[in-house]
Amino acid sequence: PSPAPATAKAELVKDGFVFVEGPVWSEQAGAFFFSEMDFNTQGPNGPPSKIHRLVLPKTFDVFIPEAGSNGLAIDDQGLVACTHDTQTLSRYDLKTKQRSVLVSDFQGKHFNSPNDVAIHSAGHVYFSDPNWQLNGRHSDTGITGVYWRKPSGEVLLVDGDLKQPNGVTLSPRSEERRVGKECRS
Repeated sequence: PSPAPATAKAELVKDGFVFVEGPVWSEQAGAFFFSEMDFNTQGPNGPPSKIHRLVLPKTFDVFIPEAGSNGLAIDDQGLVACTHDTQTLSRYDLKTKQRSVLVSDFQGKHFNSPNDVAIHSAGHVYFSDPNWQLNGRHSDTGITGVYWRKPSGEVLLVDGDLKQPNGVTLSPRSEERRVGKECRS
């Protein structure tokens, strides 16, 4: 269900952010989360970033001050973040704010800078991995791609021929066919 009624009108809640990414609503937390990256400053592992939280109607706070994050998604265990600082896919616990690694590598190689993520309700995780936030680090994989993490934890390359893949989204209909096909394999 939508957090806002169909008759709601857009209203500026707050401005002044540097560069925002990865908006996601958490029904569990009753909050809207997004990353803010600061391209005016370069850290050793890409631009510094933080995760903001908005509790409706207008209560803002910095949820994770040093998140290293870009795209965000929600699963039943917390806030999933594409984390360019560690070149991983991470999960933040919504209560303790503790970070854990969800996907560390592909075939023993670090990702470039995971960017955007989408999660199927059955636990399939898809994420893009361009090289925008490598910040002088070497690309272990040598490609920019889109990856799929199965609920079992296995990670597969969906497409390694894309130049700087960005946003990821799922269609309920195509998602159903792909997952159904995988389950029959």
